[in-house]
Amino acid sequence: MNYRKLTVPILCVLIASGIITLLIVNDAVQSVSLGRISDIEIGKSNQSLIYTIHPERHQTLSQIVISFSPRDLNLEHHQGLLEKIPTYTETIILVPERNLNTIKEKIDARYSGNFRYVTYNSQVRNDVNYYMLFPEHPKLVEIEAAGDRIENGLGSIWARDLFYAARGTSGKPFLLVPDIHKYFISYGDITEDKVINDNYYLKNLASQGISLLKTPLTFQGGNVQVDEFKNEKIVFVGSNTLRSTSTVWRSTTEREPSEREIIKELKGYFNVDRVVILVENQVQPPSLLFHLDQTMIILDEGVIGLTHIVGRDRYVNLFSEEVREVDVFLSMTRDILINEGYKVLDIQTSVKNVLNREYYVNSIPFTDKKSGRKKIFMPVFEQAETGFDEELIKQNTKTFKSVGYEVIHVTTKANTLNGGIHCLVNVLN
Repeated sequence: MNYRKLTVPILCVLIASGIITLLIVNDAVQSVSLGRISDIEIGKSNQSLIYTIHPERHQTLSQIVISFSPRDLNLEHHQGLLEKIPTYTETIILVPERNLNTIKEKIDARYSGNFRYVTYNSQVRNDVNYYMLFPEHPKLVEIEAAGDRIENGLGSIWARDLFYAARGTSGKPFLLVPDIHKYFISYGDITEDKVINDNYYLKNLASQGISLLKTPLTFQGGNVQVDEFKNEKIVFVGSNTLRSTSTVWRSTTEREPSEREIIKELKGYFNVDRVVILVENQVQPPSLLFHLDQTMIILDEGVIGLTHIVGRDRYVNLFSEEVREVDVFLSMTRDILINEGYKVLDIQTSVKNVLNREYYVNSIPFTDKKSGRKKIFMPVFEQAETGFDEELIKQNTKTFKSVGYEVIHVTTKANTLNGGIHCLVNVLN
């Protein structure tokens, strides 16, 4: 099925069946959102009139999204963040219908913030086929609904990865949604017409006045960073985004896309002048470092904080091949950033931190809405016990302060799920 050549009769069937939803922007149909199929290609010139994307450091945290998957029945991973968000922040909680009362009671009992709840049906069915994206396979792989990757249902705790937030011309949130999060749901073969995405439930966010645009790209929000530097808009993208997008296109259109085609789509949808791939010719990132938000953080125009591994002598017995892969990846990334003209600041991270996926760059920079001051939520890990850990926290705090940030420490154990505080929240403005 080539979603770029969808016929009108098929489109009408899909709309009638509820598989896809038309997105209305400025009283005109601009695209089809959150379905497999898009009948209208939006060129870059058109997109620039609909939404804009600004670097994260300019966001105010006025409105954020946090998300719960069906298995998340407590606040243990969100607790530190919920305690520190500004009082003016409106927090949209994306939660499975079946868990709403449990999560709402726990939040209401501990916090007095402005919370709004958006529910979704997380149930999966056994009478349909599931096709999952695996990094090692050139095409999507059919799997059983009862498998452990599916049986927990739709949804994710990592709100950051579900979409990339932009601002519409009206000033309201406008979300760029990837083709799929992890898999397709099909009533037949993957090339048949009735195919839906595992992230289609995001359309429920429209109830909050949020617009959504379905893209033909398979990305995760934590693996994309947009910046403005030297009068250019740049998007940094993890190289596995190219592979994932290629895999989905290959599986659903029977066509092999070129890297140039995918980069053109990235450039258009993210409305930028240039696309920088980190790193070129590397199909997959290191196993201990999934996304760019574990690699780097854009702190100011021309300034990037980069994970820098320290304590090699202290943890010499822990410096495994996996850690070495991370070290090589970081070195290549540093070379690219310097070549792009950026000043690179070391965000010190021990060998033990890397093994535990504890990344200090996985921070949340923002501009305080009331004071106008630059602030940053920096993770402090529950396992931090030794004097060496304390020294790293002190040094990284000093580095963030050197760029003008007020540093707010957020205690977290999100790394036990292989993520961090930046992964847990998606900032809408």
